[in-house]
Amino acid sequence: MFSVLFFGTSEFAVPVLDALKFFGFQIALVITPPDKAKGRGRHIVFSPVKSYAVQHSLNSFQPRKLSAPDCVRYLTQYHFDIGIVASYGKIIPASILHVPTHGMINIHPSLLPALRGPAPIQYALLFGLTVTGVTFMLMDEGMDTGPVLFQRTMRIPARATFFMLSELLSRVAARDVPSVVTRYLTGELVSHAQGQNGVSYSKMLNKEAGQIRWENSAEKIDCMIRAFFPWPGAFTSWNGLHVKIIAAHPGSHGNLVIPCGDRTSLAIDTLQPAGKKSMSSSDFVRGYRRFLPSHAVLDRQR
Repeated sequence: MFSVLFFGTSEFAVPVLDALKFFGFQIALVITPPDKAKGRGRHIVFSPVKSYAVQHSLNSFQPRKLSAPDCVRYLTQYHFDIGIVASYGKIIPASILHVPTHGMINIHPSLLPALRGPAPIQYALLFGLTVTGVTFMLMDEGMDTGPVLFQRTMRIPARATFFMLSELLSRVAARDVPSVVTRYLTGELVSHAQGQNGVSYSKMLNKEAGQIRWENSAEKIDCMIRAFFPWPGAFTSWNGLHVKIIAAHPGSHGNLVIPCGDRTSLAIDTLQPAGKKSMSSSDFVRGYRRFLPSHAVLDRQR
């Protein structure tokens, strides 16, 4: 069976790797970022892909810098028919793109050329899109600009969150990856250049991106909350109290309703004060009433 060099990090990549293994591809090497120390105890935490590799006794490699000469030398010791990249999160240099005999396939969770870049799932929700999908593309040196092998379209469920949509797209990718890779390597699948129409980009997210601007409409803020949980999170400050909004919905009925732009209102369902656990809006109103903005509307039920 075909020999695979696999790049991945997050939960999105795990079902893809599992599907390749299940269908008999030889996973010659798994590349994932170095382990991180987290929490007060600085405990070492594996990426989800590293955890899968350990559990299934797959060879793994965790370079700090892919472009380092010793990294390229290490990879050339292997024979790879194809490289597969799924939610790796780092730029792969040209020196490595050509290590596998037939190049590298990137699995990108959008319908390219729409939403190129590092955060396509979040931006699909942020923009309020109703349709997205998965693109299998041959990698070149550009940012998601390579020729397309295959695309699968799917509707975005109403009220979808980042976690929900990421899981759905991961399943779609896992279902299609064995067939796409096999058909490409046997010459049955031919790539085509991306079109020039409909090009858009997703940006690298930072903490500041999650600050809520209440002058926006409730619908736009709701999209932001669903897109940015758990990170960077949608947050605001009420009378000196930092608050993360975890769940809400557009509407004027609820325990805690905040007026927004365009004469709309957002009903807060779940929120988290700084340093505390998440709580319902009713619990927040009981415990933090003095921090609420003066224009907040309380206990407006149907």
